[in-house]
Amino acid sequence: MALRVHDPDGIATRRAIRAAVALPVSIALVIGPLGNQTGAIFAVFGTVGLLISADFAGSVRHRLGAYAATGAAGTLAVIVGWAASLSLVSAVIVTMVVAFALTLVSIFRGSVSAATAALLLLYVLAVCVGGPVDSLPASLSGWWTAVVVSMATAILLLPRTTTPSLRPLMARAFAAGADAAEAAWVGNRDDAALQQHIRDLDTAVDALATQLANQPFRTQGLTERDGTLSILSNQLSSVRLLVDQMSSTVPATTPIPFPARAALAGAIVTALRSLSAAMTDPTLIISAEAVDRARSSMSDGIDIWVVKVTQQGMAPEDVSREVASHHQMRIVALLTEQMVEMARVANGGQVEELTARPPVPQRSARRLLAAQWNIQSPWMRNAIRSAVGLGLGVLVMNLTGVDRGFWVLLAVISVLRFDAVGTRRFALLAIVGTVVGVVAGLGLIALVGAHPIGLWILLPLLTFTAAWAGSALNFPSGQAAFTAMVLVALGILSWPPDPTMGLVRIQDIALGAAVALVVGLLLWPRGAAAYLRTRLAASLRASSAHLDRALASLTDPTQQGGLDTLRSAAVAEIYRTGETFDVASTQRAAGHQVHEWIPALNLAVLLETVARLVGDFARNYPVDDEHASLREPLEAARARNSQMWSALAERIDPAGSRASSLPQPHDLALPTLAPIPNVQAARQLVISVWVVDWIEHLIAVVPDVMPTPEHSPGTLTHSTS
Repeated sequence: MALRVHDPDGIATRRAIRAAVALPVSIALVIGPLGNQTGAIFAVFGTVGLLISADFAGSVRHRLGAYAATGAAGTLAVIVGWAASLSLVSAVIVTMVVAFALTLVSIFRGSVSAATAALLLLYVLAVCVGGPVDSLPASLSGWWTAVVVSMATAILLLPRTTTPSLRPLMARAFAAGADAAEAAWVGNRDDAALQQHIRDLDTAVDALATQLANQPFRTQGLTERDGTLSILSNQLSSVRLLVDQMSSTVPATTPIPFPARAALAGAIVTALRSLSAAMTDPTLIISAEAVDRARSSMSDGIDIWVVKVTQQGMAPEDVSREVASHHQMRIVALLTEQMVEMARVANGGQVEELTARPPVPQRSARRLLAAQWNIQSPWMRNAIRSAVGLGLGVLVMNLTGVDRGFWVLLAVISVLRFDAVGTRRFALLAIVGTVVGVVAGLGLIALVGAHPIGLWILLPLLTFTAAWAGSALNFPSGQAAFTAMVLVALGILSWPPDPTMGLVRIQDIALGAAVALVVGLLLWPRGAAAYLRTRLAASLRASSAHLDRALASLTDPTQQGGLDTLRSAAVAEIYRTGETFDVASTQRAAGHQVHEWIPALNLAVLLETVARLVGDFARNYPVDDEHASLREPLEAARARNSQMWSALAERIDPAGSRASSLPQPHDLALPTLAPIPNVQAARQLVISVWVVDWIEHLIAVVPDVMPTPEHSPGTLTHSTS
């Protein structure tokens, strides 16, 4: 019961039980039947890395593959570390390269991040231990003993078959969205039900944001499925900003009389429910065909209706107003269709070939990594920080000639954080925890006396405590238990135990903590939290620039040439901002209320989505030169749009002027066209009206994310009313 209080989901307990079983077995195999004293240390820390630092999940096949791949990569890490240890220069340089690479690729999270943590631990052990060439096979045999034992333990003992997932919360959000759409558009509008369902949607998306904030380094992975699911969660959060306006939108007083509208409403509701089902069942491949067909039918029907009523004498202003009154449904249909296609990819399917399918965003591992290959990226900065920290640690270790220099580098890895405040705090906690662990470990060894069997009895108990306390309690508790465990393990490997080993560990941990402190103070000491607003402003500006060019290309086809470049720049900025948010969330520094900036990040994603869709309209339905009356409202909407986002970015940017006020929102003039001789002209009017109405919807969202004077400089408001 006490374990459940601190470990309600049982993750720490499962890891601790596995490690407690596997570590004694690994050591016994290496020093027993194999008679390999040299490789014993690799068996110890290999098992620690694979069962405590890493925790592969999924099917048996996936877990076997993850352990086998990590084993192969670990073999390379041992060989590279052993070769690098041959000289001080190579040890420093190669360590910096390896630390940089392993830290940067951790951006892919999931199994990749878990494996890199184990591999970095293994590499620093190899570069510190080194030795003659004939010691390399012994080291590798110790590592592979750890791999085989860890693999067997993970498969047979308390297997972790599921991974933490956002899917249940996404399923709830999609279900609430379906209910809201049904209340708004199917049959007679039910305002009370609509408002309740929108509140349900807000609750689900808020819970999604909270889970992301509390577990920022979420499982993402390398595959297209993983990346698309990540985009889908972001898309859902940004779409929420538009859906929240449903309850305040006045329904059309004179609905356009054709059945396509009812069909589209039904298709939206069905598609949103299928999205909820697809999040519940990862094998379910859903289809957007019904939404695509109904959306196309509605578009064609509106075009025909526009021509008809214009010829019957309806005023151009009334025609445009009626078209705009149905645009909110069109927006939701378009985004729903896009999300269905993303859900297909996330569940293992392919994007459908549909008549009017909108462009579907994709996140590839290459694009994600390319976006971080920039000094503005927090991952690039952290990779450089890790490289410098471990490189300096190797230099200090060699120059001081300390015994068990591996502990120096282990301390650097454990203590170095994303900012100087966190690094200083963990440095102190590491030293305190180590001192407590040394006292406890030496006390237990003294109690054992001349009976080595006592150490074998203590080893699984201390291993369990170290694995459990580090996850379920706190860092110093884990550090103390880990220190005691290491002293007992070394006592088994080198009987009788050397009491001075405890003092050596304290000395080495203090030295490594000092190295981490120096690096933390010199390289980006304020971390990502202080940098988040800068990146948010940059992502808003980049997405706004893409949308501005897309709007310009509606009336000037020559502007279309730069759309792809601006889109790539905007997506890269959004990637960097998202990662900055994740890194900043781990700092939890005083004065930085990071989570309050989630709506602004969602808004940047929404802007980029709209920019991509407007760019698609511009390629297919550019405004003809003879329709001059459409141009002025489009240009006015474009100017208003640019003004609003520039002002918002200026207020968010810490280098900008927060005192400046945002432009007051006001209704934009809708484009009108007369005469309308054919369906082609009607389509250009409809697209123009929809684009202007879309800009008005986006501008209306700004108060939901606008900084206000009554909030601290690190916060934003988020209204869901």
